[in-house]
Amino acid sequence: AAAYPVLSQLKVRQLARPLMRDFAAYAGGTVSIAMPFGLDFIYVETLRTTDAVPHVPDVGFVSSLAPTAVGRALLSLFTKDERDAYVARVKAERPEELDYVERRTLPDIELCNERGFAVSLGEWRREIFGVAAPLYRTPTGECLSVNCGIPSFRFSAEQIERECGPRILGLARSIRSLLGHDPEAREAPSQRSCINIRIARTMRHMGEDDMRGITTAMALLAAIVTALCGSTGARAQDNYPSRPIHIIVPYPAGGIVDIVARAVTEQVG
Repeated sequence: AAAYPVLSQLKVRQLARPLMRDFAAYAGGTVSIAMPFGLDFIYVETLRTTDAVPHVPDVGFVSSLAPTAVGRALLSLFTKDERDAYVARVKAERPEELDYVERRTLPDIELCNERGFAVSLGEWRREIFGVAAPLYRTPTGECLSVNCGIPSFRFSAEQIERECGPRILGLARSIRSLLGHDPEAREAPSQRSCINIRIARTMRHMGEDDMRGITTAMALLAAIVTALCGSTGARAQDNYPSRPIHIIVPYPAGGIVDIVARAVTEQVG
């Protein structure tokens, strides 16, 4: 109940649902948005496409920050002073967690800052792999992150790191873009440079396997950009295009093709 006043102010809960649903279908898990709640986190939105998973949380679910991917993603948004205060509070209130926090949580926070996502490979619950990415801080200073709890039988630990991690990073960027929290969308001087920036920064986090089969899709999207952005004078006079254009992306949300498609539609739409 303490979080309800905050929930009512979070537009992200409504806008992110379609993207979250797509990611849940891809991963076969539960996708949630969380915020800190003392030494814990609390889910402010959660969505899944099936109940056939080991753990089925709902809005209001609370658990510890320390052993979870979503907790590490949230803590990566903390300032140094806030993080020091968190460690001091763990020492005072949950001394049994202090060694784990210093040995595992803090290094993983630094890793999250470097690559943009955090993982928890059965550390919270053995049958669940977690992957999460920080979203942003609200105007009131609240931190938000998005995560997916995935049954451990669906992906190997290597796949979580190589495939699901970059995808959750892409999902977070797509959500930020929808809400206007994506700095990349504000700093770009042109349509083409904006698209190139987003593609390059997303590809930097992707492995070779993630790039297979995507070349053709990117070429098609590039053709769309050329057709729409490179209109001739005659087309401009005809107010080309004269009707809405729908781009269908046959890939899961959060992937490179999804990022490219959203970048294209934002700039030409």
